[in-house]
Amino acid sequence: MENEGRERIDDEMMVVVEKLRNITEHKQANRLNGNVGANESHDERGKIQVQVCKPKEKSLLDLASSPPAPLQANLWAKIAVAAPPQAVRQTNGFHSMTPPKAETKAIPLVPIRPVVQALLSHPAMPPQPAPATRGRRTGRAGIIIVEGKFTLGSLNKLTARICEGALYSVEIHHHTGFAEIIFQNAMHAKEFLAKDKYTMENTGFGRFGKGFTVRHDRYKERGWDADLEKMANGNRERRRLTFSAPCCSQYGECGLGAYCLGGCDPKYSFSLESCVPAPICKSMEYKFENLDSVVPRTKYLGDADKAGWVSSGKPLTTNGDLVMTMAPDTVGTLLSSAHYVWYGKVSATLKTSRGAGVITAFIFMSDVKDEIDFEFVGADLHTAQTNYYFQGITDYTNGKNLSVDSNTFTDYHTYSIDWKPDSVTWSIDGKPLRTLLKKDTFDKGDNKYHYPQSPSRLQLSLWPGGKEGAPEGTIQWAGGLVDWNHEDIKKHGYYYSLVSEVSIECYDPPSGAKIDGDISYIYTDAAGTEDTVKITDKPTVLKSFLGSGTDMGKNESKPGETDVPVIPGLNGAGIGANGQIPSGNDSNNGPSTDFTGPSDKHGSSGAPSENERVLKGSIFAVLVAVMVLVTM
Repeated sequence: MENEGRERIDDEMMVVVEKLRNITEHKQANRLNGNVGANESHDERGKIQVQVCKPKEKSLLDLASSPPAPLQANLWAKIAVAAPPQAVRQTNGFHSMTPPKAETKAIPLVPIRPVVQALLSHPAMPPQPAPATRGRRTGRAGIIIVEGKFTLGSLNKLTARICEGALYSVEIHHHTGFAEIIFQNAMHAKEFLAKDKYTMENTGFGRFGKGFTVRHDRYKERGWDADLEKMANGNRERRRLTFSAPCCSQYGECGLGAYCLGGCDPKYSFSLESCVPAPICKSMEYKFENLDSVVPRTKYLGDADKAGWVSSGKPLTTNGDLVMTMAPDTVGTLLSSAHYVWYGKVSATLKTSRGAGVITAFIFMSDVKDEIDFEFVGADLHTAQTNYYFQGITDYTNGKNLSVDSNTFTDYHTYSIDWKPDSVTWSIDGKPLRTLLKKDTFDKGDNKYHYPQSPSRLQLSLWPGGKEGAPEGTIQWAGGLVDWNHEDIKKHGYYYSLVSEVSIECYDPPSGAKIDGDISYIYTDAAGTEDTVKITDKPTVLKSFLGSGTDMGKNESKPGETDVPVIPGLNGAGIGANGQIPSGNDSNNGPSTDFTGPSDKHGSSGAPSENERVLKGSIFAVLVAVMVLVTM
């Protein structure tokens, strides 16, 4: 019966898609332009609106054939779930759909998950447009649905918030009194439900008292769960959304344990306190005779005094060098400093990798996506690309290429980033080649300095920008697709980059910094700017991978007790995904010298396992490994 029901829903959805297709082909969609139906009346039969934001100089015909990425899911998902076919057949187009009087109470609330899944695979669905250049801020695939009763008087305000970009998609079923709000991922659901005070106070979400549920389309696989504390005496302030996976990474993945450590984004996690405080800066110099200072992410619980670096992938050592490797069917190697830096000078002496599509990176990355980059494209061995970002906001004018005197693959060069509260200087081999002044980054649009200003981890990485399936713009930037039959693959079993040494020099906190300790950094506000950072004595170490910033002492569970993900890249329940320290799930379990480089005599490929998926060295790299529904 369940399968029959789903097939019926899919068939009904196809009717809607075909109807839209016909309207588009006959160019009847222009009459749907206007103010999102904001002035429509709602009669007693339960009129249903399809609410589509109208971008400037764009008709619905344009949107349907090639919609901008932020509106694509809105447009198609809205139309797909607007009404069952008996309602569609009664309408002229899709602006207002009025079900027959006699059937008003009988019309079901259409489940959205099978509808959207079928919609995405339907021939009428236009392909997802690839970004013209490297994309950013891409969420993990997944749709979250929120159901709850709405008051009709709040619809226009809610619609306005959609058009402003605060929300992604809303479909109101007036005949049932329910609303389905569709989000790209958990971060946006949380942002709307827990932080968007305007919406909470000016829509039905601020008034209905029976609560609502949040569902995720990967519920069984990812262990998503959410519940709402019941309101006490109708007090809205007591209503809190509680995720069993409260910590969301920079890449839109959420869970416990490692998700709450380095890379936990406080702006999009359940609360600022969900993320574990970040270890304060410590001046250090690293050489790599062995991997004693490197701890795999599957074993790191936040004790930065026992680990200089946290790794994903397969780092090796040879002749005093750290080797970052990237074998076929992997996404390379990432090392992140355990201690954060809040202004300082960092240097790395290294040889880059080579080959089309192969990216070597040496960057600062903060948990709120402030970023300062050195990136090297393997197809151009005489150029270092520099860039910076403020909270992940894309601005393609920020990049600048620097010339390198000799080959970056065959020769060691020292790359330095001197990051101060008022300037950033990029240097190569001791020569300053680019300086950015904070005063030049002021943005009049939001009245903020778009300048990297939050505590950041230093990251070294090797990753496939030209991985097959990546957005076309990313592949072009990376110099083309990765050649997995390259001579380095044939000879060594992987692409590689050599790191000779790394130094970190910490600067004093900025003037006016909030200081109440000397152990960790925390955020006091979701703005994520310099003035919201505080130095504290709060601890940084979890007791197990079931902990979070609000429950750091939580003990390990029995295997299989929870399905909540605790280590990015390790999927499913059981050992390694439920709070236990796994055995062999990360490929760098201890020192290794199995590299067969140009001047080495050892001999093992050390290739990572086929299913290894790691976080990348740059925010761009999320596009490489994650299949997404919408590019933000």
